[in-house]
Amino acid sequence: MSYADWDTITGTNLAILNSSLSSPLPGSAGSFCRQLGADNGDASLMVTAAVSGGAFVGIPITKAVRAEGYLRRGNNVSVWGGGFFVKWSSTSVPGYGIVYDASPQAAYLVLNNGSFLTLNHSGNIMTTWLSFRMDVFPLSTTGDQIVVSQETSPGSGVFNPISINGGVAADGYFVSSALPTYAPWGGTRRCGLSSVVARGGAGSTLLDMVRFSVSTAP
Repeated sequence: MSYADWDTITGTNLAILNSSLSSPLPGSAGSFCRQLGADNGDASLMVTAAVSGGAFVGIPITKAVRAEGYLRRGNNVSVWGGGFFVKWSSTSVPGYGIVYDASPQAAYLVLNNGSFLTLNHSGNIMTTWLSFRMDVFPLSTTGDQIVVSQETSPGSGVFNPISINGGVAADGYFVSSALPTYAPWGGTRRCGLSSVVARGGAGSTLLDMVRFSVSTAP
């Protein structure tokens, strides 16, 4: 996606030369990544309604949505950071997203009320790029099924499901529509990037090659 595909831009975001980082991304990812936010400073970018005829704003319950991208820590080792999100409403009502935590140096699945679920991933998100995919499927009006996968190595194109909160990897995680962890479909909710989530205290987040797609729900 190009920079023109984003709006509702808040806070600081910078283009960072990939080669200036330790463990840079493969050359296929391009020369620059995006740094969002600063220590205790929030930043976000949301996909505009002009992209794909508004496909990523107010996604209806008849669709499934996928988000994937590369993620790693930015410039603060002591705080939570952000990541990429679907059905995002605000930093305090984040929809569903993949984010990093500086302690215990791991990636998490964040839910709509700001609660976090552990992901059984490999690699240290503090010092190296990790590549994740999140698929969200509506199960009628009863809730959503979320499956998170990790790429075997950035650029391999091979994604394997990983366990969420200790569950069976291939089954993913069910979010009941009766609970505050559930993110509603439709409305003004968007897909996008943010450097902070509901717990606050943001550092900066590095992201690259983030992609969103929608398809007819099975």
